[in-house]
Amino acid sequence: MIRKIIWLILLIPIFVILALFFLKASFTIDKIKTSKENGIHLLPISDTEITKEPNRINILLLGIRGLTDPGTGKLLADTIMILSIKKDTKDIALISVPRDIYIKPKGFEKGEKINYFYALGEEKIGHGGGLKYMKSIISQITGLYIDYAVSIDFYGFKKIVDELGGITINLSSPFKERFQWAKEGKEKSKHWILENFQVSTTTYVNGATTTATTTRQRWVFFLPKGRNTLNGQDTLYYVRSRLSSNDFDRMKRQQQVIAAIKDKAFSLNVLANPFKIFNLMDILKNHITTDMELKDIKELIKLANTFKDSDNKIKKVVLDMSDNLLYHTFIDKMYVLLPRGGNFKKIQEVCQNVFK
Repeated sequence: MIRKIIWLILLIPIFVILALFFLKASFTIDKIKTSKENGIHLLPISDTEITKEPNRINILLLGIRGLTDPGTGKLLADTIMILSIKKDTKDIALISVPRDIYIKPKGFEKGEKINYFYALGEEKIGHGGGLKYMKSIISQITGLYIDYAVSIDFYGFKKIVDELGGITINLSSPFKERFQWAKEGKEKSKHWILENFQVSTTTYVNGATTTATTTRQRWVFFLPKGRNTLNGQDTLYYVRSRLSSNDFDRMKRQQQVIAAIKDKAFSLNVLANPFKIFNLMDILKNHITTDMELKDIKELIKLANTFKDSDNKIKKVVLDMSDNLLYHTFIDKMYVLLPRGGNFKKIQEVCQNVFK
């Protein structure tokens, strides 16, 4: 009898925690979810019907600045990525789609870069409209049926990394961003260094030309070769940097960080820790939008837990100008990317055959 009482005392708090967790999960999902409507035909750019593969789940991941960001373009899709899962083999792929791809949906007077359509969807449809428009566009570009979509703003992304205690990445060579964050350096951070640079000025006086050179300093975001541990803010600097490299390199860094977040979450057994999930949900509820229902999330968590013992690495694909997929040009003085051959067939082949 005493043993039963002891077990009862031990079980009560467990049941309370689980009950609170699912109540909180339901409340949070109600706040962040949008309509379940897929929206494949909202923005037609082709007449090809996209069909779902029964053994594959495709989740569109979008990163936006967010309404609280002080910069411009708060609702432009800064990051566009597809997380593709093959259920039977436990294979995972990350496919990065350049935000500069230019399209002109049917019925539109002019085209735009695809990152614009998240903001347009929010304007035309309301909360969640950005997901609908982006699912429609990305599905038709890649030829993949998009099951779900999630958007997260910069603040939410940063806080998730901090809640995990930071992430670790390994670099084969040093990384420097010399230009993009030149005015944002922090003297006490190990990831910032002051660098000298030369500035030349030319003056003309009475027909004579005089050139003077002065030395100035700027902050450089710097990560050395090898193992680096990053907090949320430094991770954000790393995945957003592009002025010292280019947008394609930036997409590769974003994939590297997503893989590092996955590894850290599994190492902490986050999916089995109600308290960690509580904290993550508090962070996410005002900084994330999804069209997943609670049951969808439960199924994905269940599926994700089966992947922990899998040795399969994440396959990473960046749709770029190699392999004759895209080329760059200018339209109305705007830098854009267009598909080779005037259609997206080659890109669709790459995306549909990513696990072959």
